[in-house]
Amino acid sequence: MTSDKTQNTAQKIHRRHLSFFFCAIFIASTCGCALASPRQKPFYPSENRQAQTTLSPIFAPEPLGDTCNIGALEAAMEIYRDIAARGRWPSIPNGPTLRKGEQSDRVELIRQRLMVTGELSASENHSDVFDEDLFQAVRKFQKRHGLTDDGAVGSATLRELNVSVQERVAQLAANLKVCQKHRGFSDKRYILINIPDFSLKLYENGDVRIFMPVIVGKPERPTPVCKGKITSIVINPSWKVPHIIATEDILPKVKKDPSYLEKSHISVLKGWEAEEDIDPDTIDWKSLTPQNFPYRFAQHPGPDNALGRLKLLFSNPYDIYLHDTPSKYLFARNPRAFSSGCIRLAKAKELAAYLLKETPLGSIEAINAEIKKKATRRFSLPSPIPIYIIYITAWVDPDGVIQFRPDIYKMEPALP
Repeated sequence: MTSDKTQNTAQKIHRRHLSFFFCAIFIASTCGCALASPRQKPFYPSENRQAQTTLSPIFAPEPLGDTCNIGALEAAMEIYRDIAARGRWPSIPNGPTLRKGEQSDRVELIRQRLMVTGELSASENHSDVFDEDLFQAVRKFQKRHGLTDDGAVGSATLRELNVSVQERVAQLAANLKVCQKHRGFSDKRYILINIPDFSLKLYENGDVRIFMPVIVGKPERPTPVCKGKITSIVINPSWKVPHIIATEDILPKVKKDPSYLEKSHISVLKGWEAEEDIDPDTIDWKSLTPQNFPYRFAQHPGPDNALGRLKLLFSNPYDIYLHDTPSKYLFARNPRAFSSGCIRLAKAKELAAYLLKETPLGSIEAINAEIKKKATRRFSLPSPIPIYIIYITAWVDPDGVIQFRPDIYKMEPALP
């Protein structure tokens, strides 16, 4: 049974954005089919009863941060259970990307879908033209589902629009269950990386001091849920290429283009412990396979190094770390699962300067000056900082907005 506190919380909805629940049933003929009586019926929200999926930001800070606010998650559950009890939202057929100004039979269904969850205010507008109001409503939906907020309804946005309300209830329940079992983070200062959100937050005394997008591991090479302490930073790092990347990613490129190694500033060494370079022209690359590869690749420090200019080391059993990247353009994409398990940082210099603020390297200017020296140097942090890498796909943010993220690894929510 839901507690009185949870019931009260669920009722305190952010009235600036959304102020009504559902009412009328969406007529079956709109979907072009007869509605069998045992089935759940889709809704057409009226002006008097519209869904509310933005909660008032009234929740006290939790030891797990805003990503795992148990009271807010319980309130969100009540809202989506109410939607599920009343019926289902309309499903939108597949089709080409819809953009502002275009006309389509699917536009009215998108209106009805967004009225259900409150991104679009209930109105008598049933136009099949993609207007400005719908454009802004789509952007709101995209923002709270971790999508690129371009206002266009493409395949990724359509996929999230068509996730059923029952699936959303199950998603909230799974995340709530994990959060309820966790004791929370008692550290005054820590870094939190949420894999499905592709984000990093540095908390200090309950406040977010640094926020940045990150790139995580691709599904076939996932970033693990884990924890540790960042103890040191390497400036101008070299890259000892892991065997799987060497054999599955680089070796095929070398076979196609023997000059790839030289262009990428990659050396070939005889083994993992060897330091002496081998002339790549003396190697029969075509005879090598992932199972028969006795060499090691190492990339020299520099602007094209895969680790960028900075590497942040933390204790963990998976040999992963945080690092800079020369491929900054990837941070504009969604989703951002491109790495082989390590975490790429959009603002590596800002984070490094913050962690080294009690040293001569405590500014971005000082970091840049050290980079210009071109030497590889490792610096210990004056105060090692805990880091937690989590996998949470549903939460309520500090503004009371219920957030969902796609389950990129097809796994249960998890906290270290």
